[in-house]
Amino acid sequence: MKLAVYFDETNPETWISREESTLVKKCCEERGAEIVDNKALPKHLEGEAKIIVFAHDMVPESSLEKLKSFLERGGIIVWLGDVPFIKAVKDGEVRSLGREGGSRVLGFNPVSGAEICMANPTDSGKDLGLTLPYISTRPVPSRLVDVQLALNSRGEASSWIKKVGKGAFVRILDRPNPIRGVGLVILNTVLDTLLEKYGISYGKPRLPSTLVSRLEKLAEKGYALPLEMALHLAFEVEGGVEESINILTSEDPENALKKIAERVATKLGAGETYWIGQSHIDWAWLWTWEETVEKCRFTFSQALKHMKKYPNFKYTQSSAAFYRWMEERYPEIFNEIKKRVKEGRWGLVGGSWTEHDCNVPSGESMVRQRLYGQRYYLSRFGRTAEVEWMPDTFGFTWTLPQILVKSGQKYMFTTKMDWSYVNKLPFRIFLWEGPDGSRVIAYQGRFARTYQPSLGIYREFASRTPLIGGTYSYVNLPEAGASEHVKEMGVIYGVGDGGGGPTPLEVAAANFLTRLFPKNKLVTGEEYMKLLDKYRDRLPAWRDELYLENHRGTYTAQWIIKALNREAENLLVTVEKAAVIAYLKGMKYPGKDIEEAWKWVLSYQWHDPLPGSAIKEVYEEAQRDFNAHVFPTAKRIFEDAVRHLSHGDGKSLALFNPLSWTREDIIEVEYKGYVPEVEAQLTPDGKLAFKATLPPLSFITLKLQKGEPSKYSIRMVEEAILESEHYRVVVDKEGVKSLYDKDLQKEFLKDKITVISYFCRPKHWSNWNIMPEYWKYEKGRFKARRITLIEGPVYSSAVLEGEIEQSPATWEIRVYKRLKRVDFRLWIDWRTTERIVKMWFPLALKADFAYASIPFGVYPRPFKPRTRFEEEKWEFPHQKWVCISDDEYSLNIANWPIHGSGIVNGVYGLTLIKSGNQPDPYCDIYPHRFKISLNTYKGGWKAGKPWRLGDEINYPVLAAYIEGTIEENFLRRVEPDNVVVEAVKKHEDSGDIVLRVYDASGDGGEVKLEFNRKVSKAAEIDFIELKELRSLQVKDSTVSFKLRTWEIKTVKLTLTIF
Repeated sequence: MKLAVYFDETNPETWISREESTLVKKCCEERGAEIVDNKALPKHLEGEAKIIVFAHDMVPESSLEKLKSFLERGGIIVWLGDVPFIKAVKDGEVRSLGREGGSRVLGFNPVSGAEICMANPTDSGKDLGLTLPYISTRPVPSRLVDVQLALNSRGEASSWIKKVGKGAFVRILDRPNPIRGVGLVILNTVLDTLLEKYGISYGKPRLPSTLVSRLEKLAEKGYALPLEMALHLAFEVEGGVEESINILTSEDPENALKKIAERVATKLGAGETYWIGQSHIDWAWLWTWEETVEKCRFTFSQALKHMKKYPNFKYTQSSAAFYRWMEERYPEIFNEIKKRVKEGRWGLVGGSWTEHDCNVPSGESMVRQRLYGQRYYLSRFGRTAEVEWMPDTFGFTWTLPQILVKSGQKYMFTTKMDWSYVNKLPFRIFLWEGPDGSRVIAYQGRFARTYQPSLGIYREFASRTPLIGGTYSYVNLPEAGASEHVKEMGVIYGVGDGGGGPTPLEVAAANFLTRLFPKNKLVTGEEYMKLLDKYRDRLPAWRDELYLENHRGTYTAQWIIKALNREAENLLVTVEKAAVIAYLKGMKYPGKDIEEAWKWVLSYQWHDPLPGSAIKEVYEEAQRDFNAHVFPTAKRIFEDAVRHLSHGDGKSLALFNPLSWTREDIIEVEYKGYVPEVEAQLTPDGKLAFKATLPPLSFITLKLQKGEPSKYSIRMVEEAILESEHYRVVVDKEGVKSLYDKDLQKEFLKDKITVISYFCRPKHWSNWNIMPEYWKYEKGRFKARRITLIEGPVYSSAVLEGEIEQSPATWEIRVYKRLKRVDFRLWIDWRTTERIVKMWFPLALKADFAYASIPFGVYPRPFKPRTRFEEEKWEFPHQKWVCISDDEYSLNIANWPIHGSGIVNGVYGLTLIKSGNQPDPYCDIYPHRFKISLNTYKGGWKAGKPWRLGDEINYPVLAAYIEGTIEENFLRRVEPDNVVVEAVKKHEDSGDIVLRVYDASGDGGEVKLEFNRKVSKAAEIDFIELKELRSLQVKDSTVSFKLRTWEIKTVKLTLTIF
């Protein structure tokens, strides 16, 4: 039998670094091994049996089918690093094989999970030369293998042998960077033992026997972990391994470790490293939220145990919702946490209710996250959190800094931006500046995937933490580094996703680090972030969003949760306003009910459920919880307000406008044999449709009389022409052919508005991602089988009934006789996986930007990218509207409940459906419905106040049949027009009223708010309703103040109640 080593210098790095692959090759070459590259490996696998050591933890795709037969004929494979056969390489690119690879070769999936722990050799392992304990991260259940070479503390096999026919698969060193630490020693001793066993001549052992025996003695004395750590870092300096081996063979074993640590620390020249113990616990992901309660119990219990064992151990945890679970279900754990918080050893971070998604939720939702989260912290722990903690959130909207600052947060921590595929954010530590000028210190942090950072990480940290000042963005990138950089590196450690936190081994390692390397310290997340304050005046400022070049599908995947969330956000804001009007008339304010309903919505905004990247059961539970705890509560609150406010008798229809401007809108209510004293039309589904004008934030009443509404005519056509006072719209069986504005005498389309599906199979993270250049793989177009033309005095519509691919679809296009708006109502019963479905708008405009609404703001998306960063923003998130403008004319596209769009080859498209197959194999395979409204106008994007259309289709007029009348308003006038009153609620601690107002256009201005009653006092307060920031000018019923560009302001009013 002969020895060979699989090594190909063109292979990318994975868990085995290039340096380590070269070392493995060298170890084998010294023993007479033949080097086998990607091209030669298939031939060797078909030839005579031999020992092949894999210097890469991947296989060429061309060799995959030959591996099993090679083993069956007596071949032996030695494997290090990542999970066996989980990755394949072709043309220099690696793709994941998942469970498939290992199952095809070995008959089982060779991994059980990921936990950093110590693996101890068995007798069988020692017989094979594996005599030293080592750090393991990818064990398998012992029952699945034939020989256990090393076991972890749970009895799982970390190193093992699986017999396949006449051959054997030998798995050792199951971890990232397998050769570092004691890995090089283990590889050498195992190789020598294997070669000797099979009679392969290899010369004398490459490592002195005295070294091996000294290492074994160190391990027996409990120094296995610091030995791993010291030798791991020795790899980072030139000559460090050789020097360490010399020290270990000549010095007393216990003194040797200290000397190695001192030498390595001196040569590394690294700055201070701050270790932050934590656990990222997903509220729901591959499990439901009920399971997460137990994950929190276990994780927090473990952290508290570590604190008892190690006096210097500290732990950091986010999410107020998790603490409430402990308070309600495990009060003994909660009380112990309170004690540790008081001691300063348990760090409170993330003042939001949960670690929410930061693209899909509304701005008001993001405020409520902190209103309820921070106030919970204050009420239970006597303090709020100054650090927002978002390690795994999929990108961050540009307006978030202002929300953080006005919620008492000065810092933000994340690690996710490193997941960008092409371009990395130029800074790790920076001032993140919102469009209004608000700033927080942000850290794009490091996560320790092993048990200590490497020199490469130190160098990379230094290169991305320059102290250069200045203001930068995606179109104004820094050109060069700086001579000075931040010296203190923060590293988080601890098992996450499913919780667990720092393992006993990690805590022991962190404890040893502080002893071996004095510049290492254990801190909370807040303590580390506050260290960065001293650099504030020299940090670069990033004045832009934080766009993740990854997970773009999360703006769209799982329509059901996007629809539930948008509906709930809007409805709660609406009924809260109605409740305030009733409260001012003597009704008891339902504050607790509103808060609990909001908390259900905020919980599902966690960054896996809302983005659409959770399992099917999570979305089944979401429907259950929204329909049990949110929508019935909102319905009851509105009915109670209507009941309280109504007086008199007579059949009437009460209408409530929750918006802060006078609106003209089409109202649709169930027809009950009565009609209002305005022209009304019956709809095909039996509703009453009519136009109404409603003052801002008010109830009005329409008297009703028995009668029938106007009927509509209906006929089948091949092509529909829809006419109104303002538009002429032509529709054929593929979509909208023409959108002609009669007022402007302009055609707005250069081609049809169509709905097209595309094949979409991303390389990784199916439900998270969108395949680049998906637009080259068209699969189907909407095509109607028939067009039904409906005409009436209020509106006319064309109803297109057909399919897209195999999915039934109905598309209604409406124009209103006396309202300048075109509505699309689209229903698609989607039935195909691995697709993305777009509605394209080829416009006759020479637009430079699509102005996309974001929470409390607007972001201009360029039609022609200006930088390499903008080239990767081919899909982007938005809220309720996107306006396409060339400054001469504009077309606004409002939506419910769509959050993703893209610009491809100069054409803007709404993303309707993104159906992946993992983790939910049936993602989006169910009926969808969409509302899309268009209006056109002359001038730039601001001229038509596009935010108003966006709100009008998302905050519909609420209607209720009543006996009597309601004529109540709260707000008489808002000036100027760019100011929006987003929310109205009762103050959390008093009887005062709170308003949230924001600048919707970026123009700011001198604001006047006129109310329906006298205002005694007005003040600006913070978002969490704890501090009065400044008094505002009051004159009778009018409040005046200045609103800065893109500012969000929270105003507290003391009103005269009469």
